[in-house]
Amino acid sequence: MTSIHVGVEGDQLAIRVDMAEVAQELGHQLEQCEQTAERARQRWEESEWYLGEARTIIARLEAQVQAQAEAHAQLDAIHQEATTRLQEAELQRDDAMRHLDESQRAHEELLQRTIELKDQLAAAQAEVEATQQELEEHNDRPGIERDHPQTVGAELQALETACERRRASRVRRSHITLELQRPDGAVLFSGPLRDISRTGVGFDGKQLANGAPDLLWVTLHPEGLERPIEALARLSWLRQDESSGGYEGGCELIDVSPGSRSALEEVFGHSV
Repeated sequence: MTSIHVGVEGDQLAIRVDMAEVAQELGHQLEQCEQTAERARQRWEESEWYLGEARTIIARLEAQVQAQAEAHAQLDAIHQEATTRLQEAELQRDDAMRHLDESQRAHEELLQRTIELKDQLAAAQAEVEATQQELEEHNDRPGIERDHPQTVGAELQALETACERRRASRVRRSHITLELQRPDGAVLFSGPLRDISRTGVGFDGKQLANGAPDLLWVTLHPEGLERPIEALARLSWLRQDESSGGYEGGCELIDVSPGSRSALEEVFGHSV
């Protein structure tokens, strides 16, 4: 640096400064400072841009995290609801299985009781037929006085009444249409009902399909009722009139649904 010159003139110290060189040097340093400041400004602007990008990414990630948290909460709520419904379904299944077991036991007891009643009815009918045969033989014997026909008839009537008491009381309902079907759906009989009780139905028909099975599906169509009465029945007896060729028979109701049971009570006019 040669802009400052020191010398001795006489007995005095002389210092000369070259201002042009000093100004040039200072200008050069100022230019370097400006360049340094410009580079610092550019780095600051780049830092600000990166900072803005980072803030945008952070905001997007926070939104994604919030969305995932909400989705997790919804899935957890759905899981809780599904678990509750599954538990309720299991309880309903257990109740249904218990009711099914009870229904099966009741059905078996009903079948057993039906068989017993059928045997009792067959025995009672055999007694009636035997009594009628004895009465006919008695009337056909020559030389036998018939001073007491009313007594024999009264005994026969009492026996028939006792037989009828073994079954439920029957009423005439000719306005009801009866349809009997085999288990495969084939119609065995379709026509007016002869009589009905809470445990059975009777029918008369000119024609009857062959091959009547023991178990039948009974459908009753009473007037004034929207839905028919349906029940599972057993063919208890069936006879054919040799003179007319027609049929008469009776079925015992084995299993009647609750809805059909209430409709059956409407046919009688009161509940059991």
